[in-house]
Amino acid sequence: MKNFFLSLGFCLLLLGCDNTTHHSELFAFGTRITVSMEGVPADKARELTKAIEQQFNVMNQQWHAWQPSTLTAINAICKNGETYQADDTVLELLHYGKTLYTKSSGLFNPAAGELIALWGFLSNTPTLTRKPPHHSAINDWLEQDPSMHDITIKGYSVTCHNPSVRLDFGGFAKGYGVAAIIDYLQQQGVKNAMVNAGGDLVVIGSRGDRPWRVALQHPDNPQQPLAVIDVHDEEGVFSSGTYYRKFSDGEKTYHHILDPRNGYPANGFISATVIHTDATIADAAATSLLIAGPAEWPKIAHQMHIENALLVESNGTVHVTPGMLEHINWATKPEKVMVYDEGLM
Repeated sequence: MKNFFLSLGFCLLLLGCDNTTHHSELFAFGTRITVSMEGVPADKARELTKAIEQQFNVMNQQWHAWQPSTLTAINAICKNGETYQADDTVLELLHYGKTLYTKSSGLFNPAAGELIALWGFLSNTPTLTRKPPHHSAINDWLEQDPSMHDITIKGYSVTCHNPSVRLDFGGFAKGYGVAAIIDYLQQQGVKNAMVNAGGDLVVIGSRGDRPWRVALQHPDNPQQPLAVIDVHDEEGVFSSGTYYRKFSDGEKTYHHILDPRNGYPANGFISATVIHTDATIADAAATSLLIAGPAEWPKIAHQMHIENALLVESNGTVHVTPGMLEHINWATKPEKVMVYDEGLM
């Protein structure tokens, strides 16, 4: 969904490689994951990577939105209006989802899985040429108005009150999962590391005597970085882009980031990048700000307590917060940069 950063491979772009950093790769959440550990012996790093891969596989089995999983079982129960008992992890994700839904004014809606299915994005290999859903189907979904407010949580008991609720954790599960892996590494005594899941990443510590550093891809030129971002201890960097998953009906191209207010792909921004110390919030906020658009994103950023954000309009205009400017060095200076600080945290 958010494959926005340049592929970093085994060496972090612009930093080179040395003997003190161990890089390994694995595949989970439908994307390549790079784990980089600074100052960790190779044997221990390989052992930790195997454990991380197992943890990611468990998460994928639990949270997959359309293949058989804990989440699909929950959705089946939810559709019937029955009550189910959630485990600690699912319960935490549900609480996150309800909070983020409210703080984003409904722009981030994990209950909107049925809308995603209508558009044909619940697939590992969606066809690139197809027709969009009929407007009547979208209107029906809008009338049913499934939201996180339709879910009641009492202790471990969870009940859905709208049969149109279909939970999809894709908008923030990666952030939650990467943060959990970082916590695990810290518990194992690792002090300096980066976990990069297809461009969405969290770091701890530093890389030698400087911050971890990643390159932000230019939306209009995949081979050219827009900026280089310094990422500091316990910060997460998450992005959404309209160009990663899309299809065409022969006349128009449709992307996968859907605006729950009207049921159609969001207009205005083509990418959004957020830095936050809570990776789950950063993951959800990147999508929320992109959907909000040029006029409303400062309000949503304020509500979600986002200080560091960079957004790119389809016309190339870059919107950025003062906090984000402190993290970036332009590789390709945009022609128009709008710095927002009024009303932001």
